[in-house]
Amino acid sequence: MDLPGYGWAQVSHATKIKWEKMVRDYLLYRTQIKTVFLLLDSKIPSQKIDLDFMDWLSAHRIPYSIILTKADKKIP
Repeated sequence: MDLPGYGWAQVSHATKIKWEKMVRDYLLYRTQIKTVFLLLDSKIPSQKIDLDFMDWLSAHRIPYSIILTKADKKIP
């Protein structure tokens, strides 16, 4: 499941809550999943939503790997 910009989407709070439930249900009940790749922008500090998601994955014993993106971009 690719969730580009999940923390930045400009949608209603109700929509974000629906998305969160959908993602969590998917990850909890999709037994074929072996690991989650969490892509984080290497140019900015980890956001609260990312840290909370990592905590949730750990609490549910869902393996994950952090992949840093944009590492090839120059810092202005």
